[in-house]
Amino acid sequence: MAYRKLTVDVRAKINDLVDVIKSFLPLTSYSNHRTTFYTIFKESRIQNYLDSKKLSKVPRLQKGFRKLYQQHRNLPKTIIRKVVVNGIEYRKFNRKPIHQEEIDRLIKILSDLNIDMKDELESIELDDSLPIIQIPPEELVRRLDDHPLVGYFGHMVPVISEQIVPLSIRDITS
Repeated sequence: MAYRKLTVDVRAKINDLVDVIKSFLPLTSYSNHRTTFYTIFKESRIQNYLDSKKLSKVPRLQKGFRKLYQQHRNLPKTIIRKVVVNGIEYRKFNRKPIHQEEIDRLIKILSDLNIDMKDELESIELDDSLPIIQIPPEELVRRLDDHPLVGYFGHMVPVISEQIVPLSIRDITS
């Protein structure tokens, strides 16, 4: 029994929703410990909404979110909440953090779908910055190059060959 009707406008909004959140998480993963769209849907026992193996990620998500929106009253909030929270960590790990513009667009689309999550999503504090990769100072590089263990085996090869070659020449001439 359907809870909501899917009009053309609603389908377009759901497609927009998927367009915003598709990069938040992978659809599936080989790891059992990674959070994906599939595992989030599976936690709510609606993984069959994403089971069209012949389709790629975006059509599967569109189909899954259409069924989710149509069949369930409060579950879309739970799913979106989990996707956003896990997506923040996933995208930060991949050095592509979620930006406030994406959250603002998500809030707009959800309000158009009559899913009120504005206060909850606006309260999320996003860190758009990436951790800075610092290049070591020149003094540290110079000190490491001068360290006796750096290049130890590379320096030993010429020393050994210089000692062996003269010895072998002396042994032959005497």
